[in-house]
Amino acid sequence: MLAMDLRITQYQYDLRLMSTSTKTLMSLYNKNTNVAFALFLDQDTIDMTARLNQNDGKIYLNFKKDDLSSGLDLLRNENPVYLHYVRDGVATLSTPAEPVGVGDE
Repeated sequence: MLAMDLRITQYQYDLRLMSTSTKTLMSLYNKNTNVAFALFLDQDTIDMTARLNQNDGKIYLNFKKDDLSSGLDLLRNENPVYLHYVRDGVATLSTPAEPVGVGDE
């Protein structure tokens, strides 16, 4: 599978109540198309990885629950945001390079 670079233009945040636990999920979109899911799970139950699901074509990203605030901060406050999928096990959410010293005024 070739690497993919996708601009994330929208996201949906879900806190799901399950019978004995909660799951935090972010659906990531590129131009109104759901391209990925970021799941934030308990560290002891997580296989931190990225994988491309061959059945639905979506990228699944597993993060620790501790990474949730960083993920939300990135999506709420940065623009543009990109999902770089390299191969199963390797992916990043990132911004492009910015000049040093640029911040809120």
